[in-house]
Amino acid sequence: MDDGTIPSTEDTVLLQERDRAVAEALASSASDDRTAILMAAHGYRSVEIASLLGRTELASRTLLCRARGRLRAQLVLAEAI
Repeated sequence: MDDGTIPSTEDTVLLQERDRAVAEALASSASDDRTAILMAAHGYRSVEIASLLGRTELASRTLLCRARGRLRAQLVLAEAI
């Protein structure tokens, strides 16, 4: 609610459920996947992610793309349950 309005109770609960689902999906992700996703979310560039993970930039970009896909699939599956 960036427009200054107060979120409804329903919106608050839905946001909390989404945050919980994302946290659970990240917790069950492989370490490199989790690291790459979190670093990207915090604004790190692919070259910085690659350096931390000990990979080439291209390999880290591929890892990040696949990690996002796996995370998305986990979240879709969790929503379907």
